[in-house]
Amino acid sequence: MHRGLIWLAIIDLRRAGLRSGLTALAIGIAVLAICVVARQSELQRSAMLESYEQGGATTFIAEIRDVSAAELDPLITAIRLQKGVRGADAPYRGTDFGVIADTSFLVFENDKQQEYLGATTAVLGVTGAFDLLEDYHEEIGSGAADSPKTLLGIPLLVANGVARDPAPDEILIPAVVADYVGVRPGATANVEFIHNTISGTPITRRYAGLQVIATFDILGPDEGRFAPFWRFAARGRDVLTVRRSDTPGEMKTTLPMVVSGELFRDFVDHVSYELQARTSERFPLPGRHQIVVHTNAILSIPEVEDAVGRIFGESGLENDCVHSKPKSFCLRLPHRNNFRTALREQEKFEAGTSFFGMLLLGLVITAMTGLQGHTVISRWHEHALLQALGFAPSQLPRYLLLRLALLLGLGVAGAGVMALALPPSWMGSLQSFATAAILIVVSCLIAALPIMLWPLRRPPGDQLRNLA
Repeated sequence: MHRGLIWLAIIDLRRAGLRSGLTALAIGIAVLAICVVARQSELQRSAMLESYEQGGATTFIAEIRDVSAAELDPLITAIRLQKGVRGADAPYRGTDFGVIADTSFLVFENDKQQEYLGATTAVLGVTGAFDLLEDYHEEIGSGAADSPKTLLGIPLLVANGVARDPAPDEILIPAVVADYVGVRPGATANVEFIHNTISGTPITRRYAGLQVIATFDILGPDEGRFAPFWRFAARGRDVLTVRRSDTPGEMKTTLPMVVSGELFRDFVDHVSYELQARTSERFPLPGRHQIVVHTNAILSIPEVEDAVGRIFGESGLENDCVHSKPKSFCLRLPHRNNFRTALREQEKFEAGTSFFGMLLLGLVITAMTGLQGHTVISRWHEHALLQALGFAPSQLPRYLLLRLALLLGLGVAGAGVMALALPPSWMGSLQSFATAAILIVVSCLIAALPIMLWPLRRPPGDQLRNLA
C-alpha cells in the first residue's frame, strides 16, 4: 500500500510537471537564499567585530588607588592568567607621578660651547608588554561635576624607525619634535626628568646619550603641542635655557616621550630619596594606578571584567567609580573603545538578518500552503472517488503528505546541485545547508498539515452526492 501511495504521488507530480518543476525550483532557491544570507551575515559580523577590535575595542582599563608596587605586580600576573586575557600591563605615566620631560638634541658644538634645541612634553615609561597603538590612555577634561573627565585612548603610530619598546638607553620621540629639531632615528637625545614638588626646588635628573630608535605620530588632542626651548652650554656646563614667554610654568600636554620603564623607575627612586633627604621622613610617591587589560575578542570583555573584579575584591579592593576611595578600583572603557557600540551594532545586524530570513521563510510557507490548498480544491472530486473506491480516511492525508514530501525533496536536491556551482565564499558549511533545508521542510509540512486534513471533514458519501 505504501508503494502504491508513493507511485500515485509520483504520477500526480508528473501530471503537473511544469507547476511541480517551478515549485521545486522555488524551494531550492529559497534554501540557497537562506544559506547565502546566513553566510554573508556571518562574514559581515566577523568583519565588523574585527574592525572594532583593530580600533582597540578589546581593551579596557582597570584603575586602582593606593596600591603599592609590591601589591600591583601580583595583581597584574593574576589578570594575565585569566581565560580570555591576551595581556595586561601598567605603564608608568608621568601624569601619575607629576613628572614631565625636557628632551634636547645637540645642534651646534665647538671646543668651547654647545647649543641644544629641545621640547618639554609628557613622559611615558613602558615595559616589554606595551602596545603603542592601544596602551596609552589619558584623562581629558576639567574634572568638574558638570564636565567629568573622559578616559581617552591615544594611539602612537610609528612613522619612522623600529616599532618596539625602548631599552634603558633608548627613546621614542614624537615626529613633530623630530621635525622641529631636525633629527631622525639614530640621533642622540638628552632627557631631563622634572618633578615639581609642592615646596622647594623641582627635583631633576638628566639622562644623556639616549638613542632615538623611532619617531611616531600621535592621534590625540595634543598631537602637536609641546613647549620648545633652547639651551646653551659652555664646556659641558649649562649656562642658559631660553623658553617661550607664553609657555606656562607647568606644561600640560598628552604628547609623550616614550622611555624604558626601568629608566623611569630609576628617576622615581631618585625623587623618593631626595624627598626623604629634604624632610627626614619617608615620603612615598604615588604609584601606577592604571592597568591596561587586553582581551582576545570583544565578546570576552564582560567575562574578563567579572574575573578582574573578583581578583581585586579578593585582594581587599572595593569597587568604587564615584568617590575614588582609598583601596578601591574602577573598570573603565576608553573613549575610543567601541566595545558596547560593537555589541549593539552586532545585535542590530543579527536582528535585521533574522527578520529577512523569517520573511523569506514566511513567503515560502505561504506559497507552499497556497499550492497545497489549490491541489486539494482542484482534486476535490478525485479525492472523493478515491475514498469511494476504498481509500481509508487516513490514507488520503498520507498520500498528500508523500506528494508534498517528494516536492520538497526535489527542491532540496536541486538546491544541493545549484550550491555546487556557487563560489565557496557564498555558501556556509554543510551544517548550515542542512539546517536551512530542514527548517523549510519542517515549516512547510507543519503549515500544510491542516489543509491535508481538510478533505476528511465530510464522509465520502456526502462528497459523492455532490458529484451527482
